[in-house]
Amino acid sequence: MKNFLLEIGTEPLPYQEVSNLLLQLKNRFISLLEEKKVGFSDLKVLGTLRRLTLFISSIPEKTPDEEKVILGPPWEVAFNQIGDPLLPALRFAGRLGYKAKDLIKVSTDKGVYAGLKVRKEGKEVKKILEEEIPRIISSLKLRQSMKWGEGRGPFVRPIRWILALIGEEVVKFKIFGLESSNYTHGHLLYAENRKVEIGKADLEEYKKILREYFVIVDPREREETIGSKIEELLKGEKPVLVEKVKERNTWSLEYPVPFKCSFPSNFLSLPREVIIACLVEHQNYIPLEMDKKLSSCFVVVGEGINENLTSVKEGHERVVKARLSDAEFFWKEDLKIPLQARVESLKQLSFHENLGSYYEKVSRLKKIAKKFAEILNLPEEEKDKLFRATFLSKADLLTHMVQEFPSLQGIMGGKYALAQGEDRDVAQAIEDQYLPFAEWKSGLPKNRIGVILALSDRLDTLGGYTASDMLPTGSSDPYGL
Repeated sequence: MKNFLLEIGTEPLPYQEVSNLLLQLKNRFISLLEEKKVGFSDLKVLGTLRRLTLFISSIPEKTPDEEKVILGPPWEVAFNQIGDPLLPALRFAGRLGYKAKDLIKVSTDKGVYAGLKVRKEGKEVKKILEEEIPRIISSLKLRQSMKWGEGRGPFVRPIRWILALIGEEVVKFKIFGLESSNYTHGHLLYAENRKVEIGKADLEEYKKILREYFVIVDPREREETIGSKIEELLKGEKPVLVEKVKERNTWSLEYPVPFKCSFPSNFLSLPREVIIACLVEHQNYIPLEMDKKLSSCFVVVGEGINENLTSVKEGHERVVKARLSDAEFFWKEDLKIPLQARVESLKQLSFHENLGSYYEKVSRLKKIAKKFAEILNLPEEEKDKLFRATFLSKADLLTHMVQEFPSLQGIMGGKYALAQGEDRDVAQAIEDQYLPFAEWKSGLPKNRIGVILALSDRLDTLGGYTASDMLPTGSSDPYGL
């Protein structure tokens, strides 16, 4: 029994697609091994945005020998009454390289036939891999592939090296003009892409060697490293929305190193969601909070070792300060125009070509909300609040802040409404209208008019798209219906 190790070294892959490619690689190898009757103990995939790795433990040197019976002509046609072979028997046996005396009787539901018991010798597993790996690599797909290299690909990204070992032997094959070898490469920057020899197909040894060259090839180890290093940095703070940046930090970095930065505390006067959007949406940073209040500190997960960490931190802090300064400007400018004054301009903002403008959508929402109010027999005061929230619900789409951060729609409408003197319940309903699917908030609307507004919005969208024959299919739901 031997182990098998494959590493496909590429130009940087889209980080969102690495886990999908590894799953494809895993499934194709499992199908191959099952088809070729190659037993194995365990199969693992791991990788980074620059390498796709597969490891199989305990595979045999060759597939099992097979014995099968091949049916020939009926026995009475193949032999005469005294058992002498006739021409059909001689031809059948001769065609397969046997003699008539090797034929046996085989009983079937259709009668007795002449047959041959044939033994097929197992095939060398190394040979199977050499023949099949190029096909498997070529079959890996993204939504968009690139044509490159000898034979013009296509493959998801240009391949720079291929490591393939079974035991201590190289599994030799050629694809896109590249030959497989027993060499990998270290980190592009911190190990200067150094060529590194791997002596045998040993997963732990392979991981250890790559770590020495600033590559943590196992995604679980990268995730754990990021988590533990962040914990070491914290002084009572808690990370916020770390799940939203976990995938990118795990898959876009080969040697992640978190470090702590800060921004001027005067920016904490901005709405919490605005600060979080500035840190997470554009920069992939991790906000921190203390006693459920946002802190002026945040965590950056950088790549590799930083000899001059101070200047690196200053660079990130400058970027965040610029982002927050822009957000502060948007906040102040947006507050100069009341939400009510923006509603008329919704006529110029298209909701959908078949469903009109957002102004028309708001008109439909008012009718739906009115029907809800009648069914629920809302008190007059609550009814007025519902109609006011509905009227203002989409006005924030025209603000600078939402145009810069579309994920803040609804949230900013609520913040601006409250800051401009609207009733607190009205502002809360506007803010909660997209829950539970809002980007920076979770849970359900906090008051009844918020629930009604949210339901009215969804009913209008579902009804409109259904009437326009834009229902989702099994493979596509572009409008999130």
